[in-house]
Amino acid sequence: MLRNLPILWRIGLAMVVLSALTAVVQAVPGAWVRGEIIRGALSRELNGHYENLIAAIRAEADKARTLSALVAGIPEVRAAFAAGDRDRLGALFVPGFAALKADHAVVQFQFHVPPATSFLRVHKPEKFGDDLSGFRLTVLEANREQAPRSGIEKGVAGLGVRGMVPVAHDGAHVGTVEFGMSFGQPFLDSFKADFGVDVALHLAGEEGFSVFASTLDGPSQLSGEALAAALAGTPSLVEHGRQAVLARSIRDFAGQPIGVVELVLDSSAYAAQAAAGNRNALLFGAVAVLVASLLGLLIARGISRPIRAMTQGMERLTRRDFAVDIAGQQRRDEIGLMARALSVFKDAAIEMDASERRMGQRVAELETREAQVKAETQAHLEGVVAAAVEANQAITVLARMTRELRATNARSQSMASAVEELVASVKEIAGNSDTAAGAAQEAGGQAGEGLAGARRAVDSMAAIHRAVSQAAATVDALSRASAEIGVIIQEIEDIASQTNLLALNATIEAARAGDAGKGFAVVAGEVKALAGQTAKATDDIRGRIDHLRREMETIVGAMNQGATAVDQGREVVNGLGDQLTGISGAINDVTGRMQEIAAILGQQTAAANEVSAGTGSIAQMVRRNSDEVDEVLAAMDKANAVLEARVAEFAKVGTARAIVEVAKNDHMVFARHVVETVIGRQSWREADMPSHLTCRFGKWYAAVDDPRIKGNPAFTQLVEPHRAVHDKGKEAVRLAAQGDLDGAMAAAEAMHTASLKVVARLTELARGLD
Repeated sequence: MLRNLPILWRIGLAMVVLSALTAVVQAVPGAWVRGEIIRGALSRELNGHYENLIAAIRAEADKARTLSALVAGIPEVRAAFAAGDRDRLGALFVPGFAALKADHAVVQFQFHVPPATSFLRVHKPEKFGDDLSGFRLTVLEANREQAPRSGIEKGVAGLGVRGMVPVAHDGAHVGTVEFGMSFGQPFLDSFKADFGVDVALHLAGEEGFSVFASTLDGPSQLSGEALAAALAGTPSLVEHGRQAVLARSIRDFAGQPIGVVELVLDSSAYAAQAAAGNRNALLFGAVAVLVASLLGLLIARGISRPIRAMTQGMERLTRRDFAVDIAGQQRRDEIGLMARALSVFKDAAIEMDASERRMGQRVAELETREAQVKAETQAHLEGVVAAAVEANQAITVLARMTRELRATNARSQSMASAVEELVASVKEIAGNSDTAAGAAQEAGGQAGEGLAGARRAVDSMAAIHRAVSQAAATVDALSRASAEIGVIIQEIEDIASQTNLLALNATIEAARAGDAGKGFAVVAGEVKALAGQTAKATDDIRGRIDHLRREMETIVGAMNQGATAVDQGREVVNGLGDQLTGISGAINDVTGRMQEIAAILGQQTAAANEVSAGTGSIAQMVRRNSDEVDEVLAAMDKANAVLEARVAEFAKVGTARAIVEVAKNDHMVFARHVVETVIGRQSWREADMPSHLTCRFGKWYAAVDDPRIKGNPAFTQLVEPHRAVHDKGKEAVRLAAQGDLDGAMAAAEAMHTASLKVVARLTELARGLD
């Protein structure tokens, strides 16, 4: 019931009862009560100082952790730490450490790498690389759990208040950064100056307790048993004359007791009050009973009002209302101590609130910046990989173009050779045509000569016919010489027969004539010989004419027969002339046609020369285009090298989507190597090519354990097209090595088709990770 009463009423009632008891039991019970009150006041004050000490230690630990967090949040620090650049870190912090130590009481500032190796001691930069895992559990835990740690811990330099936070760079844990605050004699001296109590810290060891730091003027007033009991968790409050001593344990960052705090308070004021009370108890006992109610109310109000004000102030502080005014700090009693403690708490709360706000703002800025960087990096990575994919497709098209240009070049060379041969053939035919035209003209001339000879033969036959007619008339007159003339006529008949045979031979020769005129030369010779024989026969007739008169009748008959034969021979020679005339006309037609052919062949020779020149220009243009394609491929090689370097940089993002984009780029690199091997720009052998399981893409596929990736249907659909890419790629390299460029290009085209399927599945997989 009393617990439910306000402190004002409880204190007032206690004062009334106390006054009554004082009056009843007089001095002894009153003295005992006053002694207990004083003891309780001492206990509360000393415990309050103990809490103030713990709060001060925690404030220092929070300050150390806050400083560590600020340092760990600096991007340049993270980058230098991740790169192992100790000199850069030293250049950033060693010059300013003295000011940091003076302004913020920092005694230690260092970086550690996992598990607990000193990387850089800013306060002692010359010393680093030692293993702290044997005694620095905060460093081990902070690196293992990648979480902040703070509190009291022993180190190389002894006991200290430390605060450390993990440092990460590009999503990877690098190590920890630690600040150690002053916790020794200066700290205790400062505490004594602030709260007016002496403090001693006793550390527990294997051989007992040792004094770590102390503001006492003399030795400790606590026994070993009291220290051991306090270490075990049982506080000890003892009084020695004018001093009150409190012993309570102090714990490290893990909550383990490491020593005992001894707080010594001057209790002379309390003792003086007790003595005065004892003296006045007898004098004012009766008065106390009468005025107990009034005094109780006044005292209760005097105590409860500042307590209530401090309670209200603490409630406002918990709500972060720092505009509250802490009254009673000038008082030297418990209220004053409580007010001053609350003021310290307020200052610490204000500083903590400011630190938290700054940290919150910094964290928000860092998170925003990190999100922006990740988004930009992802966008850049996707753009670079897309460029790599487009570049690979361009290389495939250029490879196809290179092959076609080389084939066109070969065909152009063959066409040029064929055209040159055609030009030579046309020239040769033109020459032969010219020769044939000349021969035809010569044959026409010979045919004309033969025709003239035939006409002369006709004239000769007419003359013979006239001579025979004259001879017949003469024979009529010389009938007596008819017998001899008959013999001569017989010889003339033989000659006519031979002439007829020769004419027939001339006709046959003309029919067969390729060289028609040559046959007529033979005929002309024979006719000339026949004329000679005829002349001799005439001479013989002229010598024998007298002897032939007796045979005139016979000669007349023979002459008549000769006249008939001459008529027949003339008809034959006339027919031969007509045939020679037709042959001459045909030869003239052939000559004209051959001349036309020669003219056309001349035109064809000029056209063939133009075709030859054009074919040579085409071959030169094809070679120039092929060289330009090679230059484009070389430029794309440089561009691809830059793209691959950019992909390697962006791959450090480490996100699932970034890994998928990098896998896509690895796949396109394999396909590009195959295509460049087919067109002869690389010398990849089939035996050196990885399989779909041993390539970088295949190893990534086998090592994936992210459920978001493995559970996507597009992930399982990658196996078959990826295997087809490697199978067709090996086939293309093998056929290229065998010289089958058409087959190699067909296999490369099939590989490109399968490659596009792989890229499509990877793109679908990346979209599923958004």
